[in-house]
Amino acid sequence: MLATNSGAFIICLDELERIQLAEDAKVKFPLAIDTLIKLADKIPNFIGVVACLVDFYETFKNTLQTSQLDRIRSDPRPSTLITQCNQEEVQAIIEIRLQDLFNNEGIEFDKNDPICPFPPETPEKLAGMNSRKVLDWCREQREQSMIIRQHPRLPNDTEPTGIEPIEEPVIDALWNNHLNRSHSVPENEFELLQLLASSIEHCTKELNYSHQLQCLWRQGFLDIGIQDATGNTSQQLTIGLCQKSSQGGSLAKQIDQLQAQAGVRKPIALRSTEFPSNPQTQIAKRLGEFIAVGGKKIVVFDSDWRTMVAMTSFRPEYENHPKFLEWLRAEQPLLSLPSLQQILNIENSDPPPLPDPVLPVIHPTDPSLLRIGFTQGYQPRPYEINRAELVRHAAFLGSPGSGKTTLALNIIEQLLLQGIPAILLDRKGDLCNYAQEAAWQTPIADSERAKMRDKLHAKTEIVIYTPGTIEGQGRALNIPIAPNGLGQLPSGERQQLANHAAFALGKIMGYRDSGQDKSRTAILGQAIALLSELQPDQALSLDSLMNFIDSEDSLLLNAIGKLDSKLFKKLVENLQTLSLTNGNLFSQYGESLTAQSLLGLSPDTYTGKTRLSIINTAFLGNDENILFWVAQFLLEINRYAKKSPSDKLQAVILFDEADLYLPAQSKPATKDPLENLLRRARSAGLGLMLATQSPGDLDYKSRDQISSWFIGRVTQNTALDKLRPLLSEVKNDITNKLPNQTTGEFYAIHNGEVSSFKADLSLIQTKQVSSDEILRSASNKTENSPLSRFKTFLFG
Repeated sequence: MLATNSGAFIICLDELERIQLAEDAKVKFPLAIDTLIKLADKIPNFIGVVACLVDFYETFKNTLQTSQLDRIRSDPRPSTLITQCNQEEVQAIIEIRLQDLFNNEGIEFDKNDPICPFPPETPEKLAGMNSRKVLDWCREQREQSMIIRQHPRLPNDTEPTGIEPIEEPVIDALWNNHLNRSHSVPENEFELLQLLASSIEHCTKELNYSHQLQCLWRQGFLDIGIQDATGNTSQQLTIGLCQKSSQGGSLAKQIDQLQAQAGVRKPIALRSTEFPSNPQTQIAKRLGEFIAVGGKKIVVFDSDWRTMVAMTSFRPEYENHPKFLEWLRAEQPLLSLPSLQQILNIENSDPPPLPDPVLPVIHPTDPSLLRIGFTQGYQPRPYEINRAELVRHAAFLGSPGSGKTTLALNIIEQLLLQGIPAILLDRKGDLCNYAQEAAWQTPIADSERAKMRDKLHAKTEIVIYTPGTIEGQGRALNIPIAPNGLGQLPSGERQQLANHAAFALGKIMGYRDSGQDKSRTAILGQAIALLSELQPDQALSLDSLMNFIDSEDSLLLNAIGKLDSKLFKKLVENLQTLSLTNGNLFSQYGESLTAQSLLGLSPDTYTGKTRLSIINTAFLGNDENILFWVAQFLLEINRYAKKSPSDKLQAVILFDEADLYLPAQSKPATKDPLENLLRRARSAGLGLMLATQSPGDLDYKSRDQISSWFIGRVTQNTALDKLRPLLSEVKNDITNKLPNQTTGEFYAIHNGEVSSFKADLSLIQTKQVSSDEILRSASNKTENSPLSRFKTFLFG
């Protein structure tokens, strides 16, 4: 007994149907059940689990006594596991695995023939099997195909493929499965009474509206009014939670307060544990007096609370099912709870038929609000953000696997549906999955999400860019030394962007921020500013910049002041070396890097669809090349921001692994332009979204420029220490809670307020895409034929 005091004592009787092999099975089965019940009665934290086949239970339940059957049926209710697959489920099982197989081999999935090379009639033939048998059959057919080099054959009617096809899972089975999940009971008394109120009002539906149950919160107590079908009030109750200890008179005071608050109503004292029962104690006498004047004491055990919590999430998910109301009225899952039966004390009789309840008018949702998840708690509510907040930027922080990228993509997908374009900077290649047709065909159980994904697919133009690739591969983006149109900007802004461009060139040439290297960088900045002014309509190339510096133009000599012109020679040599060794960065092959083209806004790129541009930087090579290229990209976005003012959200840009571009301990070529863009972008309606799996490496000096922070699971002490200045500005300290979050759980921080929520999944899931497939997708070259799919099916 001592060993069971610190946790649950669990006994599981698995495969109980084996008892029927014994001669005295009809004796052993009730004996086993009786033993479990006795253990449950004697050990407070005992859990008994009985697992057996339905056929066995239906045959042998008649050997049980009525009290034993009642215990099995209601404490808690049995769970029926759904193991047989219908036709649609068989189809989905085969589709998903073929999609994964074809995608891994770079073969496009054919949505018109999703289970090719299996015959289309296969799911109908396999319906009724469990999932394991379906998979085993498919593997056998593949192995046979590899031997005979023929397509898989259709199962013969004489083959034992399973049992008869089954109907869709009944609501009762779905409820039992849902009920067996983890459901946290609120600890706060106010939330417990809220839960009770919603559960009691829900019982109106279970009663088929034969009674109206109304709840009113009043000064810490719950008033319940019960009306019969004629509208007459049959009961008036006041409920109070009386959870305190009897020591010191605390519980007696709660009883007194409840009785005083109830007045003429019937007072009901609720408690989650047994009331004190020793007749010699003062509290026992007080409870006796309470009951003598019409009061009632009821224990609501944890299993009842969990069932109420389960219904709050089950009802919204299945209330549109055609059989839901019929099941609700027949089974009465909450009214059958002992605690609610005692509270309501309603005679259960069939009511006169009433007209169907009028469905509430559903008002159109506010398009400015984006639902990104649900709040955490016993009664989750949609968690929404205003899209206008995104012009002041957002950061997504969390360890690998925390779900930060998925959350960011969920937001971006909703913006795309509203016609707001997006640019994604993709280092790893997983964001390129948006260009994979298979990603848009993966089965989704939720029909509304499936419709939303189809709408997104139809409305979005997805383009992948592969800067750094050679001619004939992918879709290159060539970059100028400085942004186009630089010469048309005011002198101050022109010089600032020219200095940023010079710093980026210096970094890739290995210049340090001191000595002659610093002087050469300053000369570069002056040369870029002057040359862009002299040639305002021409893109600034590396060759033209070298020639301008090498000519020692008088305008340049005047601009550099007292700096030594002898530095020109070494600078030109370094630029020439850069051109020879990193020519692919400055190649004029491919499309020019312009913000308008990336956003699908230029006349030659506008298609009427919302543009999703994905820039995969993997082909640029090392980090120095990537940083230089992204620095030029940032300068172009800065230039666009200055020429395109807007007070509304125009576009968003996602920087995945943003700690590379805005690190805490170094100053790469991207740092100044990104910090500058964080300050300037909001005036152009551009929202920057920074995501990183290394929160400890990100520079938080620019945190004042970011209004929305979404923080997932963070476990490293270094990262937590770096976050402390940010977290110190909020009202509630969440530092110790961050390491314990699960995937998809986030704390949102906005204007000092903290909210906890569980994020929705994005419609398209990230998945690593091979380099070859990225190049094919970028150049719109995909292999798609029945023959290629059959070869992949055979040989992988």
